[in-house]
Amino acid sequence: MPSRGPAARLRATLSCLAGQGPGTPPFEVLVVDDNPGPVGEEAGSPAAVAGELARELPVRLVPGPLRGRAAARNAGAAAARGARLVFLDDDVLVGSDFLAAHAEAADPDAFTHGRTRELPTAARLLRSLAGASPEDVRRARAALGPAPA
Repeated sequence: MPSRGPAARLRATLSCLAGQGPGTPPFEVLVVDDNPGPVGEEAGSPAAVAGELARELPVRLVPGPLRGRAAARNAGAAAARGARLVFLDDDVLVGSDFLAAHAEAADPDAFTHGRTRELPTAARLLRSLAGASPEDVRRARAALGPAPA
């Protein structure tokens, strides 16, 4: 998951991933810190946010190549230990069945793509969740309901 800029959005995305429900296979989350400068523990940095959620989520920080989103994804893929990859951005809220649904649909020769629902107020929602606890983020995500079929 490439992360560049303020890590407030990242906190919401990681909180959603920490709330994956029953049937979710083992997984790891790689956050590629693609911010210029050293990867640090400053408040609000990807390293700090990943550290906050480390007890709830198997998350690792990978230094980014600073060559854009595609290069950051490639760096994350190269560092991955699992047999399957699911790519997310750091501003995506997912449901509690997100990873289980991808695992269920997995086929060694298939590319799966999930539905997304663009919310007109998504930027405002993500800003409002910037300092929220993981539980508050999960409640907000649940209130959105499922994506339309």
